[in-house]
Amino acid sequence: MNASSRGDRVIRSVNSNISGALTRPRRDTVRVRPAIDTQSARHRPAQPDTRPGVGHRLIAPRYTDYEELRDNLTVSVMSFVPTLDDDGKPLTCRADNPNVTSLSIDTSWTISVVYPPVVRLRLGSSLAAGDIKEGDDVYFECHVRANPPARKLSWLHDDRALAHNATARVFHSNQSLVLQKVTRHSSGRYACSALNAEGETVSNELLFRVKYAPSCRTGGVSVVGAARGESVVIVCEVDADPPAAVFKWKFNNSGETLDVAADRYTSNGSASSLKYTPVADLDYGTLSCSASNEVGTQLTPCVFQMVAAGKPHAPRNCTLWNQTADSVEVSCVAGFDGGLPQRFLLEVYSDSAVPRVNLSSEEPSWTVRGLEWDVRFRLVALAYNSKGRSPPARLDDVLFRDPEKRTVIRTVFSFSGSSEQHVVEASRAASGLAVVGEPRRMGHSHCYYLAAGVHRRAPPTRGVSVVCYYDNTIHLS
Repeated sequence: MNASSRGDRVIRSVNSNISGALTRPRRDTVRVRPAIDTQSARHRPAQPDTRPGVGHRLIAPRYTDYEELRDNLTVSVMSFVPTLDDDGKPLTCRADNPNVTSLSIDTSWTISVVYPPVVRLRLGSSLAAGDIKEGDDVYFECHVRANPPARKLSWLHDDRALAHNATARVFHSNQSLVLQKVTRHSSGRYACSALNAEGETVSNELLFRVKYAPSCRTGGVSVVGAARGESVVIVCEVDADPPAAVFKWKFNNSGETLDVAADRYTSNGSASSLKYTPVADLDYGTLSCSASNEVGTQLTPCVFQMVAAGKPHAPRNCTLWNQTADSVEVSCVAGFDGGLPQRFLLEVYSDSAVPRVNLSSEEPSWTVRGLEWDVRFRLVALAYNSKGRSPPARLDDVLFRDPEKRTVIRTVFSFSGSSEQHVVEASRAASGLAVVGEPRRMGHSHCYYLAAGVHRRAPPTRGVSVVCYYDNTIHLS
């Protein structure tokens, strides 16, 4: 609004009005262009006081503006970048005439700032992050601020989507994630993400830790074999958070249960090692270890069965069967395992002391294939356990014939004449084969190669039958 004065007379403007233009920005940028216009037909106005404000406070540190005087018209232009806190607040432009008390005019707009979600994840306010144990119920709170409002909320565990699953006791409830009866597998990195029309935002990661009592790293009973007077080191490994503080060992031989003295084993937090030497029959039995930490004591101990043990006996009654042109099957009967779990090994040798093939299996049976033709192979079967290998069990040798070689023909027949033509005709009639290559002299005989196919001058490179003739007699071999 503008006003004019001459001397000490102050006259109100004939007409006055205020107008503004608001340019809606993309995302979080809003440009505001208010214009204040007061005109007087008779007097030149004094410069008004135009002060823009947001939410009833001046925003001078956050805006730039300039003013123009055009005869009796004053124009003020202001531009600023809003923050998230400006969303929903009024933007007001007010014009005052300093020469006239209470002479002012103003107009307001409500700012709508659109922006992608602002997301923050927190552990439930009633929970202590360092005091979560297996079996506890926990919840996470995902705080979302967004305009327009978020239309989708998702949860992540170690960068993988975590869906609502009542069976697994995972529940989504509004902006909260509830985990019932957590386990050690619930530990890890958690985050939430929110999506609106402006984009998707992933929250901060929250590292979640679940403490738990020790448990044996490997389940079941471990068999440990030792001969009398033989010392073995038995290692008991556990998983625990925090690490185990105390280990205890016990021995049971069906007659009594004894505590193992603490000076006979060492511990390092995740494992305990016991050196044990059986010297009599009563020293064979069951050793067990258990650990404890601040959460509790191990519910099921780690168990080791001590047995009198040695190397296994060799397999017996080994046979070769189902032999084809390129494979053979081998089977044996297992011998005594030496008191320990055993496996079986088949070694294949040719002319070297180093085996060409090693085949290992749970049972004493193997299939041998892929060996060279016309090479004699020696087979050896044996068993082994943690104490060593058994003596070898020798099997029959194996020889795979070249499939391109013909069955040996041992036929002798007579014919009249000694020319090559006679040999060719007689050989073909006798064996169905044709002579190939030039004749070769072998002692008093003339010999030809025989092979299926047409007559060729060059002898074949692979094995074939041979025909020799002397004394008017053809010898095929």
